[in-house]
Amino acid sequence: MKKIKASGKPMKAEESLHFCMELINLSNDTIFVIDPETSQFLYVNDKACDDLGYTRDELLSMHVTDIEAILPDQFSWKNHVEEVKRTGSMILEGEHKRKDKTTFPVEVSIRYITNTDTDYMVVLVRNITDRRNAQIALKNERDRFVNILESLEDGIYIVNQQHDIEYLNPVIKQTFGNDYKKKCYEYFHNRNEACPWCRNEEVFAGKTVKWEFSIEDKHKTYELFDMPIRNADGTISKFEIFHDISETKRAEESLKQSEKRFRTLVETIPYGIQENDTAGIITFSNDSHCKILGYTRDEMHGKPIWDFLCTDEERENLRQFLKHLIKEQPVPSPFIAKNITKDRRIIDVKVDWNYKRNSEGEVTGFIAIITDITEQRKAEESRQRLQSQLLHSQKMEAIGRLAGGIAHDFGNILTAIKNFSSLGIKGTRESDPYACNIFDHINTASFRAINLTRQLLTFSRKDFTRIVKIDLNKIINNLFVMLQHIIGEDITIVTEYSPCLWAILGDSGKLEQIITNLVVNARDAMPLPGGGTITIRTENIFIDDDSSREIPYSRPGQFVRLTVEDTGAGISKQNLQYIFDPFFTTKRNGSSSGLGLSVVYAIINDQKGWINVASEEGVKTTFEVYLPALITHSEPGAEKKSTLKDRTNRGERILLVEDDGIVRISTRMALAKEGYEVFEAENADVALRIFQEENGKFHLVISDLVLPGQNGLQLIKELLILNPRLKAILNSGYVDKNINRSEIENSGILFLSKPYDIEDVLMVIRELMNQY
Repeated sequence: MKKIKASGKPMKAEESLHFCMELINLSNDTIFVIDPETSQFLYVNDKACDDLGYTRDELLSMHVTDIEAILPDQFSWKNHVEEVKRTGSMILEGEHKRKDKTTFPVEVSIRYITNTDTDYMVVLVRNITDRRNAQIALKNERDRFVNILESLEDGIYIVNQQHDIEYLNPVIKQTFGNDYKKKCYEYFHNRNEACPWCRNEEVFAGKTVKWEFSIEDKHKTYELFDMPIRNADGTISKFEIFHDISETKRAEESLKQSEKRFRTLVETIPYGIQENDTAGIITFSNDSHCKILGYTRDEMHGKPIWDFLCTDEERENLRQFLKHLIKEQPVPSPFIAKNITKDRRIIDVKVDWNYKRNSEGEVTGFIAIITDITEQRKAEESRQRLQSQLLHSQKMEAIGRLAGGIAHDFGNILTAIKNFSSLGIKGTRESDPYACNIFDHINTASFRAINLTRQLLTFSRKDFTRIVKIDLNKIINNLFVMLQHIIGEDITIVTEYSPCLWAILGDSGKLEQIITNLVVNARDAMPLPGGGTITIRTENIFIDDDSSREIPYSRPGQFVRLTVEDTGAGISKQNLQYIFDPFFTTKRNGSSSGLGLSVVYAIINDQKGWINVASEEGVKTTFEVYLPALITHSEPGAEKKSTLKDRTNRGERILLVEDDGIVRISTRMALAKEGYEVFEAENADVALRIFQEENGKFHLVISDLVLPGQNGLQLIKELLILNPRLKAILNSGYVDKNINRSEIENSGILFLSKPYDIEDVLMVIRELMNQY
């Protein structure tokens, strides 16, 4: 910058102008001269170039809007100029944008001037970044101060010299109400004039006052701290802290009674209370703590706290933990530990602890509340066990639905295979023994598949069940010879019958399936060669509330318990949790379907019972089945067995209703081979039409239960109305959830389960025909 020397003479115009320009460039504020018409910069000082990062030439080619960081959506430069021209000057705040796109806050002072008939806008711009930061810091400080006041447990309020309330924190509002736009004496005391006891005058004179005040209608006593605070305008307001000492006052008045009550509480509380020093030595134990551990108070006093832990490792860990607490002083948090009592019992305890400190805040020891949670932990384990059982039950149900669907379709295929193989046997028995032998093997294989299908249906609970009163001893006795044949000569079966066994309600076939599957499972666990012993035991069991908590899955009541115990290899703990899962097996080479025990589980669950298993590897496995007892004085019923009078067929007319084509064809061929006149129908509508066309002249209708549209039971009932003498057989691979099982049972209509053996069907038909 060129130096100008003062000469004491007035400056010439050119010198004066040059001097002014130098002064403008020395300004700490940005100065613009703007053309009001175009908003273009006509002059900028050095500060403008420095703040915005442009050269002077660059700025002189720009407009005001080029440096404005924020413009209103409806901004109009013309309107803006008119407003400045009308007012003559204007001060506003905004943000300017540098060449590098960064922005900074500014205060803009605008004046509209006219010089030699030319209008100009002279703008002085001040960078207010420091001011903004100071305002933000001030606001943050104020917010923090308010947050502190808002979070205090004591009441805070500020009042001016005119008794107007300027601030109340939430504690005051909660105690005295939200309607505080009034004088302090009105708000706090419902008075019409200033309170004579108030200490305002002292505070406004500059003193800090501490005093107490009671509000009788609220039963409160407050310790008040009144302090003067000077406002920005020089006035003084009163800052008052309401510290509620009501409880303290009452405590002072009844200190002796309180200490007595506290001592009584400590001694009678059902939780253990223990104090120990920083070395871990017990200095106090209440009666409950002594009772939990089985020691007297004298025995407890002076003992290290780790003496009650179970292992050396736990004791050493507690010593190190105590050192850590004293050194680091982390936030107290409860923990669970195992303690050993005087009589050597292991118990679970929960320890809630905290520090004991002296007046200087130094840790002098610890205080702990100790709760015996042994029973609580047992209850939690029981709850988790029940939750696990529920999840297992839900999983079994889901797999059961899948198995039922597979079994139904597979059953229809097997019925057809069985029918055709039976026809093949009959057709080749005399003429082609070789072919007859092949058909016989097909028949045997299909029989095995049928049994597997029935296992699936039983597991899925979609088979048909007939519930009768049953003597379990008789069921086992009737199965005994067959069971001996199944298990072989190396294994011995021992039966132990309860002589006065209660009756149960169930399906005899299903119960036979339970016993057979458990015995076969026991046989497979026997070492070969060598064998072993299988014990089948029955007994009456009464379960009360206490014993129900000891027996898994149980509930109170009277039950018949069936026990099947073997001296086999046992079940590993790893496999024990999976044995009732469908298709789970430890047998190799596909020798087991893995359905045996899952079917047992499904049948027992369907009978409202449960099954438990215990196993010792290399020693034995015991299955215990619990079935609800039927307490009655009548003799258990027995299922009737049919006998045939005559197997001579006389060309009786049969209406066969079956939606599965291959089953319908194979059954029709088998019946026709025996001399029956068979009419086929694939659904109820066709069956009804044929029945009407033949004027109802049928001896027998054989219908599938599950048909498209109307089901078989509804069809048979409709046909019986047209011909009351008509005989009927209902059959199905499973009972759909939409069909009422009891309705089938109460109908009196004979029911056959698919897949069926055609020979069984022929015997049933002949028996029905003999009733004419």
